[in-house]
Amino acid sequence: MRMRVNHSAMMIDLKQLHLVLFFTEGVSLEIWDRGGLFDREVALYKALLPHLKAITFVTYGRAKDLDFAKRIAGIRIVCNRWNLGSQWYRRTFPLALRSCRKGPAIFKSNQVRGGGIPLYLAKRFGKPSIARCGYLPSDSLKTRQEKDAEAIRQAMIWENELFSQANRCVVTTQAMKHCLLQDYGVEPENVRVIPNYVDTTLFAPD
Repeated sequence: MRMRVNHSAMMIDLKQLHLVLFFTEGVSLEIWDRGGLFDREVALYKALLPHLKAITFVTYGRAKDLDFAKRIAGIRIVCNRWNLGSQWYRRTFPLALRSCRKGPAIFKSNQVRGGGIPLYLAKRFGKPSIARCGYLPSDSLKTRQEKDAEAIRQAMIWENELFSQANRCVVTTQAMKHCLLQDYGVEPENVRVIPNYVDTTLFAPD
């Protein structure tokens, strides 16, 4: 398997690729597990693991996140094991991910909140980035009964900064893609629509 990375126009062997997934800011493996999302969320990366050189999860959990290592064997966990303040913890990312400096790597966000961190590190390391989100915070704010115009404006600023600078954008609906093209000027070839999946062993028509 091979892929093309636009910013360098070079072909990369996926077996040499290190994928780094940054969790939504404030979210941990423990939170995924408590919310019943753990198996669903990690299944995609377990399926990808045999095709890649490495996968790293960057979470916002504390040392307890390391207890999940056996359930995601082969995927490295970077977490706040020293119970640092949030700003100090983020400052450790370049050191924790120093192995990504050599060889192909992609930095990927899981949601808009916290997506600026992998974008910044991708640029710092000279690597491509994927801005992925399951929903647009600005859309969520617009549907509330008491709309906060300033909050919507700020959310759109964050979204614009993220999606306009990422090498690839991944959204879950065609409506979200339309928003990226119309509101943020993202080029169509840089947007992929990948809907949220359904486990058909659990949910399927008769």
